[in-house]
Amino acid sequence: MSHQFNQGEFIYLPSDGFIYKLAEGRFDLSHRRRTREPKYLMFIRDNLSNSSYCDVFFEGSVWSVRKDDIYAYEGGK
Repeated sequence: MSHQFNQGEFIYLPSDGFIYKLAEGRFDLSHRRRTREPKYLMFIRDNLSNSSYCDVFFEGSVWSVRKDDIYAYEGGK
């Protein structure tokens, strides 16, 4: 990720990317999902526990994705 995102901005996660749910401030691999299709997710903030990740809004709660796996939303372009 070379783009700095702002809270509320949409980001793009390609298919076959992983999304993680934090449990007690740590990544819990049992709460990991691989996306079967591309996702457009709302950026919340850089992850407070791991600077390689950011937090996004997914299915009604906060999840985390690797910054290297996401791209700026190019809606309408």
